[in-house]
Amino acid sequence: MDQTASNIIDQQTALANFDHARDDFETAFQAVPDDALAYKPEGDDYTLADLLPHITGSISGYSHLIDKIKEAHFGEVRVDLPPRQATLTGRSIDRQNVLLEMEAAHNTLASKLRGMLGDDFTRQALVYFPGSTEPYPTAAADITGWLTDHYNEHTLQVAQMLEQRNSPS
Repeated sequence: MDQTASNIIDQQTALANFDHARDDFETAFQAVPDDALAYKPEGDDYTLADLLPHITGSISGYSHLIDKIKEAHFGEVRVDLPPRQATLTGRSIDRQNVLLEMEAAHNTLASKLRGMLGDDFTRQALVYFPGSTEPYPTAAADITGWLTDHYNEHTLQVAQMLEQRNSPS
């Protein structure tokens, strides 16, 4: 197999893993009862409900970064610090609408990633992330992996938070 074919397979595998991680998170979140959405363990930043806009914000931020990398033709890019996501604590949520927003952000980014042909998926740009004085070589493949891990982290967190909420103190 040549390198081009190998790169295509790697890209398709990474994107399938990204989609699968989203599906796993959605499944875990659908299991959260409505009365548990406001649960926030001691020391945590987010309630169960807050995880949705948190993930959506991350996806949207990285989607914007992909645009900036393309606009810079894979040159240096500076990332602006996005505003902190508002929490939903104390507010009721329309679970389906918030899930649809996350799904839309996911699909927008996935479409951009699928459209990166040739070596562009693994081609690195020098990205200055907030607070850093040194650039961090970043490729779309890296971003896909980071967001896949982010979904997986929060899928596990949902299960742990539900377990904590349901265990006797």
